[in-house]
Amino acid sequence: MVFFVDKSYNTVIIYKEDAKNTSNFKGDYMKVNAKIWLEDNDQIIFGQGPRELLTRVKKLGSLSKAASSMKMSYSKAWNLINRIETELGYKLLEKKVGGVSGGSSTLTEEGEQFIEKYNYIEAELKKTMEKLSKEIF
Repeated sequence: MVFFVDKSYNTVIIYKEDAKNTSNFKGDYMKVNAKIWLEDNDQIIFGQGPRELLTRVKKLGSLSKAASSMKMSYSKAWNLINRIETELGYKLLEKKVGGVSGGSSTLTEEGEQFIEKYNYIEAELKKTMEKLSKEIF
């Protein structure tokens, strides 16, 4: 069986029998891997970075603290979340402006559901990639 992989117009041919028997692999088999992002009209809307930022907001209770923990400026984090919310048409974060004690941020119900959906897609794709890796390589 022959598998074709097209990457930037270069075609790689992998013979299944050869792939399983090669001694060049360091593990039991080669692994299919991918990064997952959501896009609209070829524009990336959401991916692993924004998901991590929102996950940290949930844990730390603050966009500022979440951004800082990722070595990201608050303004960059705020602009990123604002752009995503604009694209989606709903809020991911409920932001409370702080006074002396500082502000806080919490995920909205829609934000929680969006992350759950993204995580579900990622988990299902990982299962499929693992299955294909074992089957092909």
